[in-house]
Amino acid sequence: MSVPNFDLSGKVAIVTGGSRGIGFAISSCLAGAGATVVVANRKLTQGEEAVGKIATEGGKAVAIAADVTQPDAVEAMVRQVLDRFGAIDILVN
Repeated sequence: MSVPNFDLSGKVAIVTGGSRGIGFAISSCLAGAGATVVVANRKLTQGEEAVGKIATEGGKAVAIAADVTQPDAVEAMVRQVLDRFGAIDILVN
């Protein structure tokens, strides 16, 4: 999904639950605006499916398995994203 005059190029966004429903719509919209989207899901396979759909729309996304009800998992997710991309600009939970 492309949003005119809304440029998030160079930004990194984490979307928890970003593989389905409203979460996927947000992931897709952010990617359409140029952000690199981290789709964080309990089940990695669901996140990977969402990443595939985003890629077919021309967006950039990666999937990470994370149970955000567990503080250690959240810390690990943040470390992974920072190690890979160097920053987190947007968080949608």
